[in-house]
Amino acid sequence: LSEEHAAGAEGMWRLFDLVGVTEMFDEFVLLLGDLVGLPHLAYRAQLVDRVTATATAQRRRRWSAQRCVKLVARPPHDLLQLVGRKLNTSREQAGRQRRRMECSTYGCLLRGAVVSSSNSVPYDHAACEAVSAMQVLERLCGRVSVDERVYLAVRARFKQQLAARLSTAQLGRRLKKLSASNEALSARAVRQERKLRGA
Repeated sequence: LSEEHAAGAEGMWRLFDLVGVTEMFDEFVLLLGDLVGLPHLAYRAQLVDRVTATATAQRRRRWSAQRCVKLVARPPHDLLQLVGRKLNTSREQAGRQRRRMECSTYGCLLRGAVVSSSNSVPYDHAACEAVSAMQVLERLCGRVSVDERVYLAVRARFKQQLAARLSTAQLGRRLKKLSASNEALSARAVRQERKLRGA
């Protein structure tokens, strides 16, 4: 993001009653439900990496609360594993499809140098194999100073709204209820899908 984006985001926040952050999505759903008067909440997650959704959910909260400079100086092992898994998936897809790689994200290397003049380059197996998870983390953190500032401001505002509306005990109870409702909805959807496939 640029400073102009940051100023625009600040202006937009004044127009919205609620702005959340991805890793606190369940809390956002609760506040949104209260805001619009929905007493029975449930959702079924789509296009979610189940390993990421379950095994790293709490760790991701801790990572996202830290500044990039700290993450790069002492990268958590699990964060590097996550970045590496995403990087490998991207490389595999690009290799199979022979499509262009989005180098601003994946940090492709050409002739030993990180591509910076172009957003994408033709897939090059050897160049992309040479990229490590740490290089990707360093590259991402080197590009997000404004993004990080905007994100941390949004997160702080959201947590203030959350604390003002729900006590810790209330939040815990409602998150547990939402999780149970989500599981019930997902199970019902799976049964319906199986029934349709069998018809």
